Amino acid sequence: MAKIQLFSLVFNILIPASVLQDVFPEEEAKFNPLDRFRFENVDFSLADAVESDVIFKYYSDAYQINPRILTIGSVSGHMDKEAKTVYMIHGYTQDDTDPWFRPLKRELFIQRQFNIVYINWVKAGNKSYDVSSANINPVGKFIADFIVASEVPPGLIHIIGKYPI
Repeated sequence: MAKIQLFSLVFNILIPASVLQDVFPEEEAKFNPLDRFRFENVDFSLADAVESDVIFKYYSDAYQINPRILTIGSVSGHMDKEAKTVYMIHGYTQDDTDPWFRPLKRELFIQRQFNIVYINWVKAGNKSYDVSSANINPVGKFIADFIVASEVPPGLIHIIGKYPI
């Protein structure tokens, strides 16, 4: 998977639903996929996220209570490159303590061995709506860089995200 495709995937998970509704009205359902980067109502110049605003919490088994905090520089040496890898990303104003994270992690480990990474971007995503929306650009890039640095084959990667309800 090319890095731009990965960035596009992560970027779209983080986009607030109201932004998507404004950009993709029903009558424009068939368009060039690259048009998804056309977000007139998001002022990306407001972005202030830095790499340290995104925390990657790695779980390697069901019994692990405290995750290992990984960085772009340390991820390659810790993840099982032959295991399916699930990245779980919270939405706007949420964090990785949201109620859906823990049960999903437990159920995944019942099925098989996984690399599970909780991605916490609350520092960049719990600001004003305008700034949080703008921060999806750098946050998506940091996540894409982390995934590439993990060296896990793209066919083993799954990204799960959730918008706030």
